[in-house]
Amino acid sequence: MLTVRVLFLHGVLRAESAEDLAMTGQEQQARGEWPPSPARLFSALVAAAGTGARCAHGDCSELDLLEAADPPQIFADPREDVLSSPVLPRFVVVDARHVNNQTRMTDAVHEYIARTSATVRPGARMSPKHPEVTYVWPAVEPSDEQWASLAFRAARIGYLGSADSPARVTVSSEPHRESAARLWCADDKGSLVLPVPYPGFRKVLDQAFEQWLTGPTRRAWLPTRLVRYAAPDESPTAAQARPTVFWFLLDPPIAGRFVLPLTETLRATTLDLYQRFLGEAPPAIVHGHGFVGSGRNHAHFLALPNVGFSHSAGHIHGVAVWLPADASPEVIANVRTALAHLEVLVRPGLFETAVRSYGGEQRPVAAQPRRWTRPSKRWVSALPVVHERWSAKAPTRAEVERWFHHAGFDCSVVAFRSSRAPLLTGSIRLLPEQVHRQGHSRHPYSFFEVELDRKIAGPVVIGRGRQFGMGLMAPGG
Repeated sequence: MLTVRVLFLHGVLRAESAEDLAMTGQEQQARGEWPPSPARLFSALVAAAGTGARCAHGDCSELDLLEAADPPQIFADPREDVLSSPVLPRFVVVDARHVNNQTRMTDAVHEYIARTSATVRPGARMSPKHPEVTYVWPAVEPSDEQWASLAFRAARIGYLGSADSPARVTVSSEPHRESAARLWCADDKGSLVLPVPYPGFRKVLDQAFEQWLTGPTRRAWLPTRLVRYAAPDESPTAAQARPTVFWFLLDPPIAGRFVLPLTETLRATTLDLYQRFLGEAPPAIVHGHGFVGSGRNHAHFLALPNVGFSHSAGHIHGVAVWLPADASPEVIANVRTALAHLEVLVRPGLFETAVRSYGGEQRPVAAQPRRWTRPSKRWVSALPVVHERWSAKAPTRAEVERWFHHAGFDCSVVAFRSSRAPLLTGSIRLLPEQVHRQGHSRHPYSFFEVELDRKIAGPVVIGRGRQFGMGLMAPGG
């Protein structure tokens, strides 16, 4: 988990709205950008210590990690608790680069020869009730070197927004404890649009800086990724808790037919590391025993296969340990401590592979968190779904919808199709003994393509074998 806290030392933020519609003169746009966007924070981190040859600390991989991550949760005051002043234009003298392109001369301003002026709209001045904004990336796990670089960059940030909005920025790995009354969440139904980092955003900023060195540049020229955010009181989904997922890469990758032995080994290794390094038995939410009923109420151990692309062959390039949203901060911290010692997974006679934490790598795509967490209405089986009830008949729409509800998703199934054959390129057709754990009942299993009534964010794992990765679904667009 990565937590970035921004404290406004003067209790104010001056920043234009993300849409930059103040130029239209619309009064409602004079309220400025609140909360300050993740892209604004990312840009401040870039500027604080530079990149490339100008990088003052580290190798910039910590920035790549944030680029690849899902949009963060933002803890900030609701809009009604933020006082805003109107946008007031002012006039400033511009430098010699901003001359008349036709005459190559400047005009006289305030009786000074060869000077010209320009109208500057400095954005709105906002004064929140609580002068602190917190950004939380639950799935981001920086390495020790990346932590050091992030802390260095944060310490060098002097302001956020404009220069008269001094701020102190700190980073932490501690779980954030705060009321949902201040939580802004990425939500497709949200009314607020904010820019967020995206893969390649750092290079865009670098190119803009190089262009600025030789001539003017404008924000409107820069490619932007926009994400909708829901205000704390806007919709029930805004305050919905998210699961915690720990992501890992495998080297070398494992053949797809070993998916069940791999997830069984991952579970056994996690329990062993927990016992050894925490000095206590793992809780039920980790080992899964002692629960009754249905629901995502204990840990899942997932294998991440390369499927869905033209050259996919089904090899497993990564694994993940999923903890439910109701896991306590203490359990999350303990599991993180245990998994910090995960270095190798071995199943004698089948495989041996080195394991390392995901650090923002762009390849392999199969191991990227966004490959499995991207919100979508359409989901397709990457691994076979084990039916929850044994029946000679094909499952109905209501039955498939029930599986999603048991997995913790509040959605409706609009349409679906099932197949005994894989539906994604590279998906492996597994034998019954490769799907079912030894000593457990053998229910039917199939591959599914499902259309939902709304977008949900992954990882999505449904069916009877989801605790061991069966039923893993890939977003289909």
